[in-house]
Amino acid sequence: MIDSVWILKLRTWSLVLLVVLGVVPSHGTDRIRIKVSTSHDGGLGKGPEMTVVITGQDSKLSANGHRRSAQPVEGLLAALDEPPLAKPSLENCGIDSNWLSSNAEPGLRGLVKRKLTPTQIAFFRSRFTDVPLVQQVFERDYAGFHTDDYPEMSVSILRDGKKDVLLHSGSQNLFMLPWEVQGGSTFTTFNCHISQALAALLPAGVTNRGRLVRNDYFRWKLTEGVMQAIENDWDMLDTHERIGRELAAIETRFTLSKSQIAGISSTDVGDWKRGERGESWNAELEEKGLPPNMRLGVSLPYHDGRLVGADQFLAQINNYEALVLSVPWLTQYMKRELHSVVELRYVNDHSLSHKALSALAEDLKGHGKGDIADRVIREGSKSAFLIIDGSADAWSTWVVFPNREMLLWSFRGDDVLQWKGAQFDSWDYYGWRGAGTMIEPDGTLSR
Repeated sequence: MIDSVWILKLRTWSLVLLVVLGVVPSHGTDRIRIKVSTSHDGGLGKGPEMTVVITGQDSKLSANGHRRSAQPVEGLLAALDEPPLAKPSLENCGIDSNWLSSNAEPGLRGLVKRKLTPTQIAFFRSRFTDVPLVQQVFERDYAGFHTDDYPEMSVSILRDGKKDVLLHSGSQNLFMLPWEVQGGSTFTTFNCHISQALAALLPAGVTNRGRLVRNDYFRWKLTEGVMQAIENDWDMLDTHERIGRELAAIETRFTLSKSQIAGISSTDVGDWKRGERGESWNAELEEKGLPPNMRLGVSLPYHDGRLVGADQFLAQINNYEALVLSVPWLTQYMKRELHSVVELRYVNDHSLSHKALSALAEDLKGHGKGDIADRVIREGSKSAFLIIDGSADAWSTWVVFPNREMLLWSFRGDDVLQWKGAQFDSWDYYGWRGAGTMIEPDGTLSR
C-alpha cells in the first residue's frame, strides 16, 4: 500500500494542502485520480488555497492507514452522468416539506432576534413550508450577486480508458451552483448532487467545503429569502402583534398599505443629533377622502413596547391635509398626472420634522437663501412637507407654507413635475439638486 502523503507549504499569501489517499492493492485495474483545487478571496482577505488529490483503484481508498469509503467517488461519478439541470431545484438539493417544517422555527429565531408570538411563528411556518414559494425564493437567490466574495473550485477526474472530466465553479451562491462541466460533452448544470458528492469527498476544514452542504448558513439564507418575499405581510402582522390596540383608532379612518416597526434613518426620520436612534412605527396610509395618488407617510416613536403620539397625529393631520389640497396648481397637477404619487409626511409631532427642517435651513443658508431659511424656521410647525414621485426616477421634496406658497427644496431627474429642471438655479445636494425656489399658489415661479 502506498503511504498517504500530507504536504503543507506556507506562502506569503496562501496555504496549500495536498492530500493523497493511498491505493489499496486489488486484482482490478480501474484506477482513478481526482484533484480538487479550491480557494477564496474576499473583503476579509484571501482564504487558504487548498488542493486535495484522491487516488484509488477498484473503488478502494485509504488515508493515513485508514480505509476510506469509495461511496463519495461513486456518488460524484453518478451525479456527472445525470442530465444537466437548467435551474436550481429544492428537490434535487434534498429540501422537502419535512425539512422545511423542522427548520421553520429555528430559522426564524435565528433571523429575528426578539420575542416572537405564537401567531407570528405559525404564520412564518405556513409560508416557509409553502414549497412553490420557497422554490421561487431559492431560484431568486441565484439571480443576485454580492461583492467581496470570490470563491473558486476546480476539479479534474482522470480514469483509465475514460475521457478526462473537468469541473469548475466560481459561484458565490448556495451549493456553489452552477457547475461548468467539460468531458465527453460540455454543459452547465445546477445539479446539487455534484456539490454534495464533492463535500463528502473533501476533509473537514477545506476551503469552501461549507458552501456545498446544508448547514446553518444555508438555513439562514433561505429564511432571509422567504422573509424578503413575505416582508409586507410579515411587517403588517408584526405591527398588529406589537401595537394593535394603539393602532385601532388610526385604522378606523386610514388603511395601512405598508407598516413596519424598525429603526430607520431617512431625510426626515432618525435625528441622531437628538437621540432618535431607537425603533419607530413607519407606515404608508391611504384615506378614502384623499386623491387616489395622495398618501400619508407616517413615522411615530415606539418606546418600551408602546406607540407614542397617535392621538396627536389624529388631531393634527386634518390641517396638514387641508393645506396641501388648498394649493390650486398642485391639486390640478394631481388630477392630471395620476401616475405621480404625492406623499404627505408626518414624523413624530409635525409634518416637517425637526431633522428635515434643520437640514433644509442649513442648506438654504449655505446657498444665499437665508431669508427663506428663516421663514422655514418660523413657520415650519404649521407647514406641510411633501415627497413627490413624478415617475421615471423623478423625485422632488417640497414645503407647503400656511399661505399656500410652496418651496421646492430638492429634486432628482430632468423634470420637476410640470417644469424642466433647467428652469431652476440649483446646486448639488447629495446627488440630488438643491433649488430653494418659491412657487406661488397658482404655479408661478417667484424666486
